[in-house]
Amino acid sequence: MDFGQAAPTLHPVTGSYKRPHVFKMTLSCSRHSYEEVVWRQTAESFIRCHENAFRFFGGVPKIIRLDNFKAGVTRACFYDPEINVLYQALADHYGFTPLPIRPRTPRHDGKVERGIGYTKNALKGRTFDSLEAQNEFLSTWNRTVARLRIHGTTKQQVWSRFLELEKPALGSLPAEPFPFFKIATRKVHPDGHIELGKAYYSVPHQHVGQQVEVRWDERLVIVMAGGQVVAVHRKAVLPGGFQTRPGHLPAHKNLRQEEYQASLLAQAERLGPGALGFAREALEQRGALAFRVIQGCLSLCRKYPKEQVEWAYAKALAHGSFRYRTVKELIARLQPRAQDDALAQDHTIIRPLTDYQRLIRQPREARYEPAN
Repeated sequence: MDFGQAAPTLHPVTGSYKRPHVFKMTLSCSRHSYEEVVWRQTAESFIRCHENAFRFFGGVPKIIRLDNFKAGVTRACFYDPEINVLYQALADHYGFTPLPIRPRTPRHDGKVERGIGYTKNALKGRTFDSLEAQNEFLSTWNRTVARLRIHGTTKQQVWSRFLELEKPALGSLPAEPFPFFKIATRKVHPDGHIELGKAYYSVPHQHVGQQVEVRWDERLVIVMAGGQVVAVHRKAVLPGGFQTRPGHLPAHKNLRQEEYQASLLAQAERLGPGALGFAREALEQRGALAFRVIQGCLSLCRKYPKEQVEWAYAKALAHGSFRYRTVKELIARLQPRAQDDALAQDHTIIRPLTDYQRLIRQPREARYEPAN
């Protein structure tokens, strides 16, 4: 499989004609192929194009050769490539083996490379008013032209060779489509939670300060560490909420949302009335999203005098700006700045201006007298 440039198509947002990408998967025996045009080569479009191709063929090939796309290959290496986690999950679901070609060697993907050129010839000189119109054209072209041709290498009709030799060899399709999910890396914060989409999910306290892998879809959030699942949460509907499992917290430190809020308010109160007023008003206006703001502002005491932090809290409260950035910028204004040294006017190596004036008035011959 590979991607190429499709025909100019009217973009629904910009209103101008742009060239989208054409996905092409070619079966190596018969040269029967599937084409689909997409605007962007995202991980989701990459996965969905594969699924549409499998349904189009009525089965799954045992091996798929692909170029070293980031959506398919994390680290390109001919001898030991690292397959993208999401793409490997797709391969496991459908039962095929991904086999990347040698990096920067497109001739190793020759069958589909030539197929991309063949598709480009079909699209040459054409423009389309929508992505759907171009996909409809490619579907008709495949059905009436591409699959009915006599291939130059096999000397047989593509469609008949596919039905006779290739289709019986394809693997069966699974009962359910691939459950697409997203992947990201998050650091476990000191409060034992990770942030995802402005919502917070607890992780076992042993992983505080570590990087964990997060997989999520529309329903679930799965947290993994060292290849093992360590936490599973239902996906939050609204931002700002905390989902905390009691078993994830150490026995001696219960960090439920109410207690965590009380702990932050107590720290702000010890700092001063400005900090306490700022914290209370921030919680009133921003809810749980204010937790990290207050925590960050309190951490400024490690770098700056407490009096300056308290003053910045009070200023931010007076202006109604409950942002970490505001407090930090206010403190920065109090810091002394290095003054530029004034330019020296008198020095032993600086000649007075009168010397230059006398030199200008002298005749050219007298300016350069030979040294005695």
